[in-house]
Amino acid sequence: MYLKNFHIKDFRCISDLDIEFQKGLNVLIGENNSGKTAVIDALRLALGIGSNHREIYIDSDDFHIRPDGAKTDQIEYDLIFSEPTIEEQGVFFELLVIKENVAELQLHIRYKLENRNGIERIKFVYWGGENEGQSIVSEVFEFFYYVHLGALRNAEKDLSPSRGNRTSQLFLKLLEDINDQKKYAQDIQDKIDELENWKELKKKAKNKVNEHLSKLTIVDSKQEIDINYIPFEYKKIVENLKMQLLQRFGNDSVQQFEIYQNGLGYNNLIYISTVLGDIFERKQREKESFISLFIEEPEAHLHPQLQDILFNFLKKTAEEKIQIFITSHSPTVSAKSQLNSIIVLQKTDDNVSSVSLKECNLNEPNQKKLERFLDVTKAQLFFAKGVLLVEGISEALLIPTFSEILGYDLDQSGIEIVNINGVAFEPFAKLFNSINEKERLKSRCSIVTDDDCQNGSISKRAGNAVSLKNANLNVLLSKKTFEYELFITGNEEILKNLYLEMHPRTIIATADDFIEKLENNKDKAEFAQNLAYKLNSDQETKLNFRVPKYIKDSLAWVLKKENA
Repeated sequence: MYLKNFHIKDFRCISDLDIEFQKGLNVLIGENNSGKTAVIDALRLALGIGSNHREIYIDSDDFHIRPDGAKTDQIEYDLIFSEPTIEEQGVFFELLVIKENVAELQLHIRYKLENRNGIERIKFVYWGGENEGQSIVSEVFEFFYYVHLGALRNAEKDLSPSRGNRTSQLFLKLLEDINDQKKYAQDIQDKIDELENWKELKKKAKNKVNEHLSKLTIVDSKQEIDINYIPFEYKKIVENLKMQLLQRFGNDSVQQFEIYQNGLGYNNLIYISTVLGDIFERKQREKESFISLFIEEPEAHLHPQLQDILFNFLKKTAEEKIQIFITSHSPTVSAKSQLNSIIVLQKTDDNVSSVSLKECNLNEPNQKKLERFLDVTKAQLFFAKGVLLVEGISEALLIPTFSEILGYDLDQSGIEIVNINGVAFEPFAKLFNSINEKERLKSRCSIVTDDDCQNGSISKRAGNAVSLKNANLNVLLSKKTFEYELFITGNEEILKNLYLEMHPRTIIATADDFIEKLENNKDKAEFAQNLAYKLNSDQETKLNFRVPKYIKDSLAWVLKKENA
């Protein structure tokens, strides 16, 4: 089985949120403060509700504060698990619901904040199935198991000998039978008892103490001591195991190093490997258990190539019937993820919303194109407050400068410019233009492209772009081409003079002459670069430059200033 739907209401920054998960790997991405950690903590609270070893608790600060400043008095979690096996239906019988001959499991949890005489108290109730009040025996919760790796994890500390460290947890899973643990501890006891040097040392110590003790007691009341080891316990033994690094050299020699001598990134990988060993061992022993792994920012301290290796390994891990939930700020992780595994969290108007990309209106060709195009740079669109889709390098180079002329700071506004390197806008457009709010990103997007007008009619491909306009997607067209529009907007002398610096013998009379020269010399990109430099370095040119209206409108749309 797997967790398919998670409903969260009135928890921290989340007012009301429905998230659709998939089997295996789920990647939650979004800008800072978009609710990613809140979702992970809600999952930990829900799945650990009946555990005797809970590591997180609800307090009064976790209750959502409404826009009017009032604090809510109830937190709600509703979980729906799909595709339970026959064995899982038996184990989680109290959660079982049959709808149209399809089985699912439901778990509902409510935290209530009560204030009596100025003292806040929190109570919680939970039930299984569809009917409120349907009890769940405590043993059921033993079959929910998760491991959480927080964003601020300290791999060196958690791998060091200490109570409850990760290494000891792995050993405890590898040998769960109490009798076997006693036998392993006794084996060590027996081996130490056989050591002659320790026998002799204990004898000397005992004699020294008894020698002095005999002189300090009454003759008829002599005291005598013996010295023995504290009985060895398996748990304490494994908590004192120390993990070390091995480095092999060409002459077959091996050198040991301490964990603290290693880099943060590689320690992070060692830590994750230890956790995965623990999880795999448990899954093999308890096949009917629901086991999940939560990792916040798996990219921490890892360079992009190591991020790739780790992420590919986690994808394979998820195939072992372990549901994995990752939160990330990394465009590298986003670009490497399958679209169906990505869930985008966005915060707008003080409310957190989610969009599972598998729910977006993307057909198979759209998905394949997006996955092919979503390199690290383009994947940044998922973290942006607004997106400009442009068809070439010229627009990508110049629009940031045009924004400055208009008084906008795109970086501070969280606006991302994505160069499509062509006109294949449709896959990107469908992330924004669905009429169904649950099937589109909440940020706005503008397509900035050319109308390629001939004989008074825009081109077919420009018409296709315009047809995509809907919901959060706007489409703005230049007259003929980007450079043509720049020329006719009132920048004729600036453009002519700049091009003459590149080609001194060039004669340009009209906008069509200008476009023809750029195309024949194949220097659009170079001209755009020179123009950007000119505008940024020459204040007079910058003041006299006129930004085309369609560029103004595209920026106003994504910045939500269209009525300004």
